[in-house]
Amino acid sequence: MAAEPGEPDLEDRGEPPELLTPRELALWVRAEALRGIRWAQPRKRRFRSAASVTRMVTLVLSAASTVILGLQDLDFWASLGFALVALSTVVTSVEPFFNWRSRWVLMEEAQ
Repeated sequence: MAAEPGEPDLEDRGEPPELLTPRELALWVRAEALRGIRWAQPRKRRFRSAASVTRMVTLVLSAASTVILGLQDLDFWASLGFALVALSTVVTSVEPFFNWRSRWVLMEEAQ
């Protein structure tokens, strides 16, 4: 991200200028935090999209491979077993994707 007019490049920033008043230092810290947030926003969206696509591809491939392996001429119980394995694969893949457990823990801590 290019520096705004009148601002130094990212490489020139890092340490606060010397001899700042407390108010100027607070404003500098706030500006640095906002700059960091602006830097992270597009990356956060890109990483979220990549994580979602990767999780969905993994889910589809693992469920499909289990079903394909189960498409043999098997008796009822073996077919039921393969179907349950495919279903458990889907459920196991979905749980970390939505991250319900950590959300639950965060809600407990927030109370």
